Amino acid sequence: MLINDEMKEEAQYLRKKAKNIRNRSFRIIVIAAVLVLGLLTLLYYREKRFKNFIRQMRDDIKDI
Repeated sequence: MLINDEMKEEAQYLRKKAKNIRNRSFRIIVIAAVLVLGLLTLLYYREKRFKNFIRQMRDDIKDI
C-alpha cells in the first residue's frame, strides 16, 4: 500500500511538473509571437514613412 501511494504521489508530481513546463512554454511562444508582430508592424510603418519621405523628396526636386 505504501509503494502504491508513493507511486501516486510521484505521478501527480510529474503531471504537475509537465503542466508547469507546458504553461511556461506556451507563455514564451505567445510573448515571442507578440514581439515579432510588434516588430513587423513597426517596420511596416517605418517603411511607409520612408516611402513618403522619398516621394516628398522627388516632388521637391521636380519643383526646383
